[in-house]
Amino acid sequence: MGDSFENEKVYLFRNKNYDKNAPAHFHIALKTNQDEYLVLSMITSQVEKRIRYYTLTNKSLVKSVIVIDSNDIDILEKESCIDCNEPIYSTKVRDEIKNSLGEW
Repeated sequence: MGDSFENEKVYLFRNKNYDKNAPAHFHIALKTNQDEYLVLSMITSQVEKRIRYYTLTNKSLVKSVIVIDSNDIDILEKESCIDCNEPIYSTKVRDEIKNSLGEW
């Protein structure tokens, strides 16, 4: 993979901020205007749960849940979504991301 995340790539890793028994999730990497920072957004198969949550808490956030499937990202096995409402901001330095987010 190299020493840093690349823009517009999908990575699979276990996030240390979640339950240690939670499965690894795909994350999509998006570069910010400042090259040293990166936004990671988790891809989850719990599409209906995400949409229902935002429908009940703040309907305007539903439009930031992007529904995708294997036609969009070929490694996906079922319909999923990118929840842009909960991005992870980090530097592109691999060790810093690894230390704060977990193993991939």
